[in-house]
Amino acid sequence: MQGLSPRNLKYMRAFAAAWPDRRIVQRVIAQLPWRQNIALLERLNDEQTRLWYAEQGVRHGWSQPILCLQIDSRAHERRGKALTNFKATLRDNVRAQLRVIVKRILRKYGYPPDKQEKATQTVLEQAEVLSELWAAQSE
Repeated sequence: MQGLSPRNLKYMRAFAAAWPDRRIVQRVIAQLPWRQNIALLERLNDEQTRLWYAEQGVRHGWSQPILCLQIDSRAHERRGKALTNFKATLRDNVRAQLRVIVKRILRKYGYPPDKQEKATQTVLEQAEVLSELWAAQSE
């Protein structure tokens, strides 16, 4: 094997020391480009914090500069603390759009008009339950 610089060898040794558990490496770390792994090693000492940023980088497709920006802004400490009505506003907007789509589908396939409102309400309730379930699984 040729062409390995002393700096890259140093990073490889640090990588092996930082991630001794092969399951973590295969599950998350192997999905990140080498430059992002180097950024994690250089900027973070805590394994749990490093793993959190690695998982978020994979999940959100962060480039190396964005990953560094997130680390520098300490995103892991701000997670879930923003005060916003985005979720409620989005929920109302999505519910209205879903209502229109469901009614359109029911009319298209000849669903009885007197039962459309109840069917629409049932679909909206099921969608709400599913969205809560999916949100809980993603956290």
